Amino acid sequence: SNAQLIYIDIVPDTTISASGGYYNLDLNNDGILDYKISRYTIVDHNSVDIETLHDNCYTSYYNIECLFAKAYSFNDSIGDFSPWYNSSSKINIANHGGTTTCMDYGEFIGEVDKCLGLKVIASGEVYYGWVRIDVASDASWFTMKDYAYNDTTIFAGQTSTGMNETAIKPKEFEVYYSNNEVVLKNINNQEIMNVKLYNQSSQLIKDYGIVKKDIHINKTNFKNGLYFLVIETKKQIKTLKILIN
Repeated sequence: SNAQLIYIDIVPDTTISASGGYYNLDLNNDGILDYKISRYTIVDHNSVDIETLHDNCYTSYYNIECLFAKAYSFNDSIGDFSPWYNSSSKINIANHGGTTTCMDYGEFIGEVDKCLGLKVIASGEVYYGWVRIDVASDASWFTMKDYAYNDTTIFAGQTSTGMNETAIKPKEFEVYYSNNEVVLKNINNQEIMNVKLYNQSSQLIKDYGIVKKDIHINKTNFKNGLYFLVIETKKQIKTLKILIN
């Protein structure tokens, strides 16, 4: 099949610091949650873990004995050749303190801009993806930044299929929420060729056409729910999730 890479920015970046806090991830945006990334504290032991939410989810690992997730650097390839683990058991991303017998604290501990390698099978199609995550040096918090998936091998940090587009760049767009509207800020005043708003069922809700600066979305005009802004510039097509409630 033809490669189709979809990149999604998590706006704003989401930091989980409370014990028991979690982030649910739908990697391929089909409405089915695939992963749960959580943080826990037990006495003096902090941990960050990832678990699969159905049978067709896989996580790349590097230590099978203690089930530690693999931390990919930008441009590392993720594909069928990667070591994949499929189980309802949690895979450790990072841990700190305590008396665990697995004294390897994981490749993510204290790291910035490392990527989890993920694999999801949906309707017979295999998708490979990455999610960028920062983890505190004591595993007391983690931050979710963005993610992407492809129907073929993907490179960690890859945001488009262009050969020169395989590393995360500074944010070009930000989403801000107020009581009555959602505002898409065009940080670098890029020339935007087209902006479209879709609902979770992939139905086109509004076509904004050519946009010269910022986009203001009046929330009172839309039903509550998850939406996707698809932004087309001369260099790329970017998808941003927005929540209207």
